[in-house]
Amino acid sequence: MTALTPDQAKGMLLGLAVGDAAETDAAGVLWSSHTALALCTGDSLLQCKGWHAGDCANRFVRCRDDGYMCPAGKCTGGTDRIVSEALDRFLSDGDPYSGSGDPATAGYGGLMRIAPAVIAHHKDAMAAVDISVLQSQITHARDECDDFAFALSGFLHSGNLQDALHRCNPDVHPNTIKSGIAVRKSYEAAFLAFENTTSFAGCIPLAVSSGHSGAASIAGQIAGRVYGASGIPAEWLEKLTWRENIEIMAAELFALGA
Repeated sequence: MTALTPDQAKGMLLGLAVGDAAETDAAGVLWSSHTALALCTGDSLLQCKGWHAGDCANRFVRCRDDGYMCPAGKCTGGTDRIVSEALDRFLSDGDPYSGSGDPATAGYGGLMRIAPAVIAHHKDAMAAVDISVLQSQITHARDECDDFAFALSGFLHSGNLQDALHRCNPDVHPNTIKSGIAVRKSYEAAFLAFENTTSFAGCIPLAVSSGHSGAASIAGQIAGRVYGASGIPAEWLEKLTWRENIEIMAAELFALGA
């Protein structure tokens, strides 16, 4: 295992936002609800000094309904259907773990929010993985979603590719992935983009070009773990919305786990 550094912690959270913005906004400035919900997860961990599913789910609702953690007062692109329906179930029955078991809901949304859980538990591998899976279950209940949240968090914690289960042969090009459930395709495309490049600047465009939604956000966390915030092109960071706030949250999450 390679212990997470403060620069890599910032790289993971900034990388998520940069990758999200690359998919969401042609100018690479504004990010979507994926980053906003990740920031909700991070803020919940900080305010509760640990995991509290109900608090996190309530922050997700505030994000969707009131624009909480959204710089423009609302989420760019809105909140996707799988997430929104899970939040409606939470509001109805009070159970924060309200993801659907429908096979059609095996989406990638839970993987967008892994970085905060790992950073906040960077000295405890078991907790990092457990909380990563639990936060995903708020909106995504399929076993496959648990599996990929487990695999991504394992890599983000250790920095070791052997912990990144379910990866494709690295000789495969990301945009050739055509079959499989959404969470698998986005996860595989993200790792292929990382393994076929040697820099953050190379990784994100390749992930975007795969055509798989969420791949660049996942790849941003992966590349951020390896290259750190110092490896993200300065011109990309200069225009990123809420850059300073994201850096501060990453530092606070890292301190929480120290």
